[in-house]
Formats: sequence, C-alpha cells, structure tokens
Amino acid sequence: MREDIRLILVDAIPEVGERVLEPSVAGKDEEKPFLVVREGPQDPGDPYSGFATIIEVWPFVRQTSFTEVDRLANKIIDTLHQKRFDSSAGEPFFVQYIGTAGDDITDDDWNAYTRGLRFQVFSLAWLVTEITEPDPTEAMRRWTEQHFPEMQVDPSAWQPSDQQPALYWRLAAITGVEMMSWGAWLNARLVGHLLAPKAQTRVEWLKKIVPSLAKDKRTYMADNSPLFFETISADSTEDPFRAGQIQVNVRYGVLNEVPDVPKMDKIHLATDDGAGGVIGE
Repeated sequence: MREDIRLILVDAIPEVGERVLEPSVAGKDEEKPFLVVREGPQDPGDPYSGFATIIEVWPFVRQTSFTEVDRLANKIIDTLHQKRFDSSAGEPFFVQYIGTAGDDITDDDWNAYTRGLRFQVFSLAWLVTEITEPDPTEAMRRWTEQHFPEMQVDPSAWQPSDQQPALYWRLAAITGVEMMSWGAWLNARLVGHLLAPKAQTRVEWLKKIVPSLAKDKRTYMADNSPLFFETISADSTEDPFRAGQIQVNVRYGVLNEVPDVPKMDKIHLATDDGAGGVIGE
C-alpha cells in the first residue's frame, strides 16, 4: 500500500521526480525537493472492518523559505486527502488528511526545511460484499438511490464529496428469529455509514435521511416482500468509517424453499362406466 501511495505522489507532483523515498533510503545528499513516506503501525479496526494505517509524508526543501514547504505540503494534501484508490493487489483504500506531525523542522545537517503531514488510510475491502437475495442491505441501497439519487452508493467506485456524499449500509447483527410454518421472521440491526469531507455536511444529510426513513416506515426487498423499519437512531459524532452514524432495527420475512419435485404432466381419470381416460397426452 505504501508503494501505491508513492506512485500516486510521483505522478501528481512532478517537481520531485522519482524522489519519493522510504526513510531508510533518504539522505542529506539527496537532491531537493524530495518526499519521505513513513508508514506507521496498522490498527486492526473493528471486527467487521479492515485495518487502518497512519502514513506520514515529509516534504524536504532547501533552506530558502518555509513558503516552499507550504506550497509542496498543499500539493501533497490536495493529492491524497479524500483519495480513493485500488492497490496493486486490487484492494480498495481511502485516505484522509488528519493534520501535521508537529512543528516545522529546520534540519541544518541536511540543509533542509521540512514538515510532517499525517494521513489515515482505511482499507475498504470490507465494503465489497456479495449480495444474497432477499438482502436487507441491498434493499436499503435501492431505497437510498430512490430517495437521494445524488448520493453515491457503490463502494467499488465512489469518491465521497460534500456535493455527492456516500452512504453504505451494513448488516451489523441478526437480533432475533421467529420460526413460522411458512418460513421465518428475522429481526436485524442495519448500520449506515455516511461519508462526506465536512462534519457539517454529514449533519445536514442526517437531517434529511432520518426523517425520510421515519416517514416511509418500510421499503421492499428484491422479491417485493416488505422490510419494516422498527426503530431508527442517528449520531453525527460517530466515526463514519468505524461505527457508522445511522442505526435502523428492521424486520423482514424469509420463505421456506419450494421443494423441487417433478411437474405433473398427465392425469389419469377413473369413471363410473370404466372407460377412464388420460388428460395431458
């Protein structure tokens, strides 16, 4: 993943050329400007999600002016912040800028000015799941598309923005099952992850989504069976990647499978006169 970020920076910032280096390779005699990319420890995240990693990018410029550090730092942030990319192994990632690693540094030994920029890189592999119909999360995705067509709902391609935020629904738990002769009622908890760069944007969208859920009271699965919204709650302060901000307790039914038996192609009739007959020939 670090190599993928290195290549993104090489393509986006031509003034550093190929000089996007690991800490063990960089040295005081390196031609400036250059970047150093440092990867921190991986956070395993929640049980349902992939890992998150802190990446630090350090731009090094000659000791002329810190405005050069500012200019290069801004280009790095513009390149990586809110960036979604697929690694060389095909795994999707999402990057967020989370601030500096401390004060500006004057390195007299290297004759350089530098500043550490910190980014959190989230694995999005857990977002790409297979659909098993009837699927309540797929029903919620369709509900989102119908009510808020401007929202992005496909995690394999989204680039969340304030104008077009992303909403992903996940099945958090099956909280109860009622066995019936025809199948079963399932009670479940769904969680919605609302992604947008600005916190205020996420609040505004929550104020639209939650009342719409409350007014609809239900949506429909692929087989046209209802998915009932039993309770709805939202918390804008929750981490969009970790916890998700919307919780919906739902109830839906699943039918027993119909036995695969041979079709009846003939009916033999018995009559009082003994003649009988066959229907279907």
